[in-house]
Amino acid sequence: MSFEIKLKDATAAFGYLHSRNAKIRIPAVLEVKNNLLITQTEEGNKLEMKMPDVVFKAPDGYFPAPLSTIDVEESWKIVGEWIVVIDWKKLPDFRNYCQELCIFPRGAELFQHPKDFVEAILAIRKAIGFGKLLYVPGIALPSRIALLSCLRIDLFDDALVRFLGEKGVLALSEGLLDGRERCVAQNLEALHRELEVIEWFGKEGRLRELVELRVRSESVLVAMLRYMDLSHYGFFERLWTVAGKKFYANSKESLWRIDVARYREKMKRYRGVNAELVLLLPCSAKKPYHQSRSHMRIEEVLKTAGRRANIHVVSLTSPLGLVPEELENFYPANAYDIPVTGHWDWEERQVVLEGLEPLLKNYKQVIAHLPADYEFVVKRFGFENTCVDGDVTSEKSLETLAKKIDGLGIERGNYAKRITDEVKNALEFQFSGMDTDFLKNAKIKGNRWNWIVLTGAEAFEMSESSGKILVREGGGRILAVQKIKCVETEEFELKGDVFVPGVVSASEDIRPGDEVVIVQKSVPVGTGTAVLSGIEMMELKRGLAVKMRERW
Repeated sequence: MSFEIKLKDATAAFGYLHSRNAKIRIPAVLEVKNNLLITQTEEGNKLEMKMPDVVFKAPDGYFPAPLSTIDVEESWKIVGEWIVVIDWKKLPDFRNYCQELCIFPRGAELFQHPKDFVEAILAIRKAIGFGKLLYVPGIALPSRIALLSCLRIDLFDDALVRFLGEKGVLALSEGLLDGRERCVAQNLEALHRELEVIEWFGKEGRLRELVELRVRSESVLVAMLRYMDLSHYGFFERLWTVAGKKFYANSKESLWRIDVARYREKMKRYRGVNAELVLLLPCSAKKPYHQSRSHMRIEEVLKTAGRRANIHVVSLTSPLGLVPEELENFYPANAYDIPVTGHWDWEERQVVLEGLEPLLKNYKQVIAHLPADYEFVVKRFGFENTCVDGDVTSEKSLETLAKKIDGLGIERGNYAKRITDEVKNALEFQFSGMDTDFLKNAKIKGNRWNWIVLTGAEAFEMSESSGKILVREGGGRILAVQKIKCVETEEFELKGDVFVPGVVSASEDIRPGDEVVIVQKSVPVGTGTAVLSGIEMMELKRGLAVKMRERW
């Protein structure tokens, strides 16, 4: 048996379990019948797996009794092809064990204790790694499995929906409805349908939105999601893609989704640019902002003033906080959408204020050009607001902005130094920890949103269309020397993409969607986009690791 990941979204993994010349789609729902787990293969056949009897006592005929009622002394057992976890607090490292399946029967007992449940699942996942599949029996409902997939549970069963159906409880994706007649068939249909919906949302890069929608059905699910985001950011951040499609941040939980939190973590290290003035603007509905009508009109005012190189534009927004103009192209700044009501929650305000305070120390002058709903920013720092009538693009507001800039006596800045600052910030944003001293002797062509760095050869290119920096041959050499975003492979001719069996090592800093360098014997030989995180490349046995773009 072996697990192959075909698609990543949020922290969930979609793919196949290869077993006995058959493929099983993962995540999967297993049918529980007579101590057997039965599932449909991609070939249209049924595959039966025997459950480990040692932990199964089924007085109701559907799923295990709580382990507190079972006399089992061991903290774990090996039963056939299963790793059976009994006490999740006392686990060895299972990653080199030949068993590819892990079962945690106590999950049903822990489920109503969200903190313990999340802690248990993560402890097990750390022990078994990402190359083995995890099965938690007796917990699957249509409303739950989106979240549980993001918790990296791979195998579910139909035990609970059958049990509830026999009792007349209808299990839907939106929650449970009591007082019905026997509805087992409807529950099974809803469970399998939800699995399809999860995969559809995963393919669109919007699984997190589905999770935020589904958790409303149970308070324990909301609690689990918040524990995952707030208490285990480090674990999940390694798995979450760095690129993505447009998404909607429509709930309070959107403030803490991992990709949004990662952006704010990176901004804590942001140092601004060498400019005298910072201009604070509101966000716009169109992304990236500089393509919006409002920002283009303001840009005209700044260029007319003749001091553009000495003015740094920073947009204020929820849920990201701050978006400096040179980072507008990057995900998630180029992809999020929020409901605009003019009302800011306390948490949203704090995100902006806490991000803005350290940034302001880098500039001599500050201009706020903000509409009325940003008044909390203006009052907090005592800014004079050049948006005088609530409309940042009105003739009166734009005229006030132009006069304010002219009256400050700002000197004309050096564009070459300014673009170097912006490129440096962009490189450090994408390649955290990069030493950017090489920019002192590099040439930069283009503007802050579309540029190429030349170091003898092309090194890096900011691609506005892809929302990230593309690595060229010169950049590959730089990253290889600094050992950043590197995938080392066995020595073979690169004719296609890089698959897991050919990977010798992968940097721990690699996230799905990252631009990476392929290295052989310390020599960079190509570049492409990571499909998996670095840790997954090392722990999986099969599947695509890097989608190649260039070979050198």
